Amino acid sequence: MRFQRGVTLIELVVVLIILAITSVGITSFVSSSISSVVNINDREQVLNGARFPLQRIQRELANAIPNSIRVLKNNGEHCLQFVPFEWVSVYLDLPVAREDDYAASMPIIAPQMLSGSAFEIEPDNHVAIVYPLRSDDIYSFNSGSVANERLNVRNIMGCGTSGTQSCTAFINNTLELVLENGFLNGSPAERVYFARNAVNFCVTNNALVRFESEIANGQPTTANNGGVVLANNISNTLISGSASVFSEDDPFQYFAPSRVRNAVVQIRFRFLLNGEFVAFQQEVHIANAP
Repeated sequence: MRFQRGVTLIELVVVLIILAITSVGITSFVSSSISSVVNINDREQVLNGARFPLQRIQRELANAIPNSIRVLKNNGEHCLQFVPFEWVSVYLDLPVAREDDYAASMPIIAPQMLSGSAFEIEPDNHVAIVYPLRSDDIYSFNSGSVANERLNVRNIMGCGTSGTQSCTAFINNTLELVLENGFLNGSPAERVYFARNAVNFCVTNNALVRFESEIANGQPTTANNGGVVLANNISNTLISGSASVFSEDDPFQYFAPSRVRNAVVQIRFRFLLNGEFVAFQQEVHIANAP
């Protein structure tokens, strides 16, 4: 007669121990996989969040008027400012600056697009900029021979000989501008830029903020200008100091042009997410063509 043998208590305990060890291993593996997926998603979020503002700044800097770039370093806020041009043309005759205020005439090649339509210059909104060699030539007022004047920036008062004609009315492919005064120096390439406002990118309160401001002597901050937030989780250490003294953690660094190279803007953002730092650096070259 054959007897059926049951499971002993020792065998049952051994099986339970093996199952427990296997379960712990599987749980650890699943938990590690989930954590890896979460970390990858977090890093991808940081990458996507950093890629857009870097590309945005680089794209806008491509239209910066040479030597219009300056950096402000305050405790808790660093700002990059520049003046983007809306159109570039060639002047046919450059009015010279005079002591007294007078309506200066400057004929230029008519600003026409490839489609044949005109770029309309708006008097009292657009300014004409000729041959700026440093940021002070655009932002600072002169206290010398022509009092209280920016010698490289002129307000556009109107178009035509009388200053009252349409700025889209061309004669022999030329347009005559009426300016508030003449210029101190001419451009070797007879180039004139037309601009409206300055653009500002500021890192403050762990965020990157963009806003526009008028072209003025003092460099503005977000305190009175608000702006649009382009990125968050930026953890650069922001201390006050001279813009010409560089710190490794400065988000913006500007290297002025020389005779052998163009101007360079270095952008460095350090993001903090879930206790991890991720640093991004971008170098933008600005053509030295005033």
